[in-house]
Amino acid sequence: MAKITTFDGNTIEGTVEEITELMEKFGVKKTVEAEEDEFELSAGDYVVFSDEEWDMDVMENVRRDKAYKVFVDSEGEHYVLDENGNKRYSLLIFEEFAVVPEPILPLAVGDYAVVIGVENTRKSRGSHGFTIGDIVELTDEFNAGGGFRVSKVNGEYVGANCMNTEDLRKATDEEVATAKAQAESNAKDDIFTANGRKTNEYRKGDIIRYEGDNDDGIYAVSHTESDKVYFFCGKFDNNTEYMHLADIEPIVFAENRLDRN
Repeated sequence: MAKITTFDGNTIEGTVEEITELMEKFGVKKTVEAEEDEFELSAGDYVVFSDEEWDMDVMENVRRDKAYKVFVDSEGEHYVLDENGNKRYSLLIFEEFAVVPEPILPLAVGDYAVVIGVENTRKSRGSHGFTIGDIVELTDEFNAGGGFRVSKVNGEYVGANCMNTEDLRKATDEEVATAKAQAESNAKDDIFTANGRKTNEYRKGDIIRYEGDNDDGIYAVSHTESDKVYFFCGKFDNNTEYMHLADIEPIVFAENRLDRN
């Protein structure tokens, strides 16, 4: 007999043939015979193994009730990693497995999540102060794991900052990267606004930092031209080069420099 626990906690028991048939209960896309040299699989697919007899080493490191992500190396070999992500197992050593949807992992402290609702939080705690679609970081648990204390991606807490789990879903890496880039851009805008300037308004004498791959220098601004900021790069004021606005950040504005007061 084989036993598989689905992602929602249900348990399915039976022979390999019965398990294969019942796999459809949790969204199986196709079943693959592992003897085939070429798999109709892509890197990033997930598989659940249904072999009745396993090699001892495999039994100690791979579970039947878990979905494993498929990797493909430079030579085209399909493989999975063990529980610790260290040991590699070729799919060819397994007799049969099923391709399943990517598992939805439970949220945990330290994750980033997308706000998908307000109703569940409102019923138990009132409004949470965020807008649907916002990306938040889960900073602590409350209500025995039924919810999280959350902050913006820049670490700022807003209003009633506790949210129920039902009003959140895990954010993708792409969503988090976009949110962080937006937060960084907003923080930069705030620096200019707080000093009475328009965004990216540089003036002669400002001190800036270049954020390039091959340099991380600090320079004094000479003048600006469109999206270019010219800076002094030698002993003489007429020796200048330029950088693009996207590659620099302000360190101190000319009117705030102590050496000019």
